[in-house]
Amino acid sequence: MQPFGKPNRPESVLNLKLPKIVQFQFLAGFIHNRGLMKWIAVTLTALMGAVASAIAPDQRDFMFEGATYRMVVFDPARGEFSPQVILSPRLVPVRTLLGEEKPVAAITGTFFAWENGQPVGEVVINGDTQTAGARGSVLAVDWLGRVSIFDAPVRGWTDYFPYRFALRATIRVTRDGVIDPRPWDQGFRDRSLWGSAARTCVGTTPGGKLVMAATRNSVTLSGLGRAMASQGVNNLVALDGGGSTMLFANGRSLIGTMRPLNNLFVVYDRSPLDDEYRAHLARLARNQTDGVASGASGRLGSSR
Repeated sequence: MQPFGKPNRPESVLNLKLPKIVQFQFLAGFIHNRGLMKWIAVTLTALMGAVASAIAPDQRDFMFEGATYRMVVFDPARGEFSPQVILSPRLVPVRTLLGEEKPVAAITGTFFAWENGQPVGEVVINGDTQTAGARGSVLAVDWLGRVSIFDAPVRGWTDYFPYRFALRATIRVTRDGVIDPRPWDQGFRDRSLWGSAARTCVGTTPGGKLVMAATRNSVTLSGLGRAMASQGVNNLVALDGGGSTMLFANGRSLIGTMRPLNNLFVVYDRSPLDDEYRAHLARLARNQTDGVASGASGRLGSSR
């Protein structure tokens, strides 16, 4: 197994195919960090030119090694969608977590402790870390709505600055096409995790598709990896399963649970460039402006 290293950074947003970039010259005098200025210019342009388009995920079932899997696939080439994380301060029914504005798809989130009903790993909502727990891999969503999976050091600090949402305490099953689950090396101690159980998982394909899948059948983590590899998934994490296994899509429950939960990984059929994104962008610009102003004041003061 490869040693844990620093979290992978998302690709530069400058690589995105966006409309013609609007030049934000008024920022140039305030922001000395050229890379950040370009980032703000490009993403503001994306926000101004974005046209929300509803997307229906590809939903299908398949069998592999005697187990039946239900799967939901999102293709960014077909339209915009917004992956997010929902977190409740306590265990509640799934219908409560889904809320009135139901997502187009939802799946069980990370593991939680029965004694206090709290996730056993870090959960990030709108850039703020809500819970503690430095174990397992990270399923993250950046501020442009792109999903990434990366490994983080056990009992170590993780930099979530680039990410709007994140779920830690997921079990890495497949890394760059190699199936090699090692939960014991990721800080997990519950041996039932690497036995056979009902499973939920989220993964990505080399082409950038987002895949959410679950099975009621009892399978091992390696079996889960082989099944999802047969569907083209080359990076995969397992989420909470067993009696917590749940998958929801297109307005109905594909696999339900009576167990209360406190977190879900969900997808909405709307642009990720929403009001919270705009507020985040404004904070970045304000922080950079304040930093430049403070730096200028310091230089002037020292020259006297």
